Amino acid sequence: MDFIIYYKQEKNVQDNIDKQNNANHLAEKLSIQKTGEGIEIVFPKHFDATMINGTISLYRPSNQKLDFETKISLSGPIMLIPKNKLVGGLWEIAVDWKYKNKEFLNKETVYF
Repeated sequence: MDFIIYYKQEKNVQDNIDKQNNANHLAEKLSIQKTGEGIEIVFPKHFDATMINGTISLYRPSNQKLDFETKISLSGPIMLIPKNKLVGGLWEIAVDWKYKNKEFLNKETVYF
């Protein structure tokens, strides 16, 4: 039984590595930017934004109760996480997204 659990965990790790490699090989990379309005997630502009889906996870290392996830919903290349959802401090952001059956993962740490 332990082997099955270990195998699933290892597969998840390998899947994440593959997704990160896909993201790193994009000609135009996703970017995460701090603005006066919040945090902007900017997807590659040459992608059809309406075909991008996935989740954005925000982790607060100092306070787990502030962690949250939001579904990606786009009409254009930019998704805003409004500042009223963010307490000032360090945030770890993971964007787990899919476009045309290809999966991507971007991770970044932002001080807001």
